[in-house]
Amino acid sequence: MVFQDLIAHLIPDNRRLVANLQAIQRNEPEPPPPASTSTNDDEINAWIYETNRRTSLSQILDESHQVFQHLFTVVKELPDDVKIDTVHQGEHMYYLVCLGDQRVQPGYFFDHFHDDHEQDMRAWLTRIDNG
Repeated sequence: MVFQDLIAHLIPDNRRLVANLQAIQRNEPEPPPPASTSTNDDEINAWIYETNRRTSLSQILDESHQVFQHLFTVVKELPDDVKIDTVHQGEHMYYLVCLGDQRVQPGYFFDHFHDDHEQDMRAWLTRIDNG
């Protein structure tokens, strides 16, 4: 996976995080995933790749920046009574953003990057530095 594909691959997770946080602000149910009707990771990844393969790096970086800016705005707009709960499952610890009965796990974006892509990104950056 090249850098451009990785950034494009992560944008839908960021958009979903924004949509989920907005839903809890409005006391609405979690919206459906935006990428595809599939729950199969390989099919979703293929859909994301096909959707973005003709998009320039500049456009992908701009979109990623816009999504992060939107995320920052939504987080700033969270009400004062929002809480962060910690959930332990075996060796793993998860954080949940809670507002009333609504809960969002914002870590899935960061966990996905860390678990599935960080090592590749670090290797790529090392190659660039040693270039």
